[in-house]
Amino acid sequence: IVKRKKILFKKAEELKNSTDWLETSEKLIKLQKEWKKTDFVYSNEANQIWENFKSTCNTFFQRKKANDKQIKEEEKKIYQIQKKLIKKIASLKITSKSQENLENLYKIKREWLKTSHNYIITNKLTDEFLNLLNSKLSEIGLNKKTLISEQYKNKIDLIKGNPKAINSEKNNLKKQIHTFKKEIDQYENNISFFNLGKSTKVLLEQTQKKIKTTKSDIKNLEKKLQMLNN
Repeated sequence: IVKRKKILFKKAEELKNSTDWLETSEKLIKLQKEWKKTDFVYSNEANQIWENFKSTCNTFFQRKKANDKQIKEEEKKIYQIQKKLIKKIASLKITSKSQENLENLYKIKREWLKTSHNYIITNKLTDEFLNLLNSKLSEIGLNKKTLISEQYKNKIDLIKGNPKAINSEKNNLKKQIHTFKKEIDQYENNISFFNLGKSTKVLLEQTQKKIKTTKSDIKNLEKKLQMLNN
């Protein structure tokens, strides 16, 4: 029994200086549960091993507590900075000088990105900033293709560092692509039943146009997916 307690203490000792807070917490809690399952031994040696084990666990959890406190303080600061940046971009006046407008917008965006990759405050703040950024971008007068591309680049830049958001976006794009491919299959199946006559010529042309448009939509979605994967 004492030997088992020594092994548990040694495992805890190896973990006490870890900075992998979540995984190490789980491992130490598991070791503590294992300790409770061991039989009580009344001896000076066993008592000393317990004190050492308890002290080792406390050392890690005190460090974790201090780290959690520091993160919360940093998050408060970043929250205030992001709120100011939202006000800043909301009040930005779009002028007739397109290049100057872009520079001003992306300067604010760069300031935001400095705050957003280390700590994820709230998705609401990110969504609010992205909506304002893309709204201002649409006022500049870019052509439709460039505008759509730039707006999506902004979305990618703002969700980088958030694996959950990235995966969610990827899954959403894949679902859209799958849906569009099924639509094309249905259109092509419908064409196979058309009679080759004047009465169906207009309907055939409309269906072929829908297929062409849907294929173009799929290409655009695949480009977005590729941007996410880069």
